[in-house]
Amino acid sequence: MITWVDPKGPFGAAGFEVQDMILQVESLPIVGLDGFVSVMGALKPNQKISVVALDHRTGNVGTIVVALGTERHFRKSRESFLQNDSQEAASEIHKGSAAIQSEADHVADKGKEILQASIKELQKLRMR
Repeated sequence: MITWVDPKGPFGAAGFEVQDMILQVESLPIVGLDGFVSVMGALKPNQKISVVALDHRTGNVGTIVVALGTERHFRKSRESFLQNDSQEAASEIHKGSAAIQSEADHVADKGKEILQASIKELQKLRMR
């Protein structure tokens, strides 16, 4: 059962709510939080995944496509930094920056400006 959803994250954007239940991800059954974390950890950023879920409001079970974002790169970067692996941390920041650049190529001008500013900030971090 979902206990928290980032409204700006991929699951929040797909309409998931607290108390919905994720039953499968990419046809793999999900058993508890550890199972969910394990399956999600094996997925690639920017991948579109198929999620079978139970809606807590209606009781309906359905399949929803969720587009994963770049947050995984930044989470891995932080983990690498905490483990004193600055080269891996920089590599993950670079990958996240590249993914944001790809997204910037597909948005309107105002969104593009915002994403470009984020990319510049990430590039500054990478150069340190």
